[in-house]
Amino acid sequence: MPLEKWLAAEKYDEADRRVERPTGNKNKNAEPEADEDLPPIPLWARGSPTNWPDGSYPVKIVGSEVHVEEHYSDEQAIILRFLMLGGHCIGEEREHVMWVQSSYSDHGEQGKAYMRAVAAAVNEQGPIDDTEILHDRLLRATVTGNVIEYSALTEEEFHAAADLDMITDANFVPEAA
Repeated sequence: MPLEKWLAAEKYDEADRRVERPTGNKNKNAEPEADEDLPPIPLWARGSPTNWPDGSYPVKIVGSEVHVEEHYSDEQAIILRFLMLGGHCIGEEREHVMWVQSSYSDHGEQGKAYMRAVAAAVNEQGPIDDTEILHDRLLRATVTGNVIEYSALTEEEFHAAADLDMITDANFVPEAA
């Protein structure tokens, strides 16, 4: 019905007011694309210290992986995933990508220095052959701009962080009084 006739007929209450939002999907019956179809975030864009909030706070290592660059055989990174136990991001996870072998010697040396600092902060002696030994370990991260420094927690900070970690654990069930 043309607009003029519709207005003249005063059928305002009969109007179809549904609004279909464009999804970018040409087939209206198709399921929306899952995030799995999105290209992965490039490693150089992940785990940058600039993605962390500035400050000094306890963190827990909750995961790790070793990444070997497919196109360059001399590129290797260790990716540590941390759970924030302090600051305004409590309960959020962040990654730190540490290039331990790189064609850029500065990146490789910096990555190795980060790993040595993490190992020292959790009192791990000697070379780390398996990053899983770092899982569930508590330490302090001090972030300023694009630099992260890792250090050990004091005993008091350790106990406070362990308590907070227990409370933020999804499987935590408080004891009945």
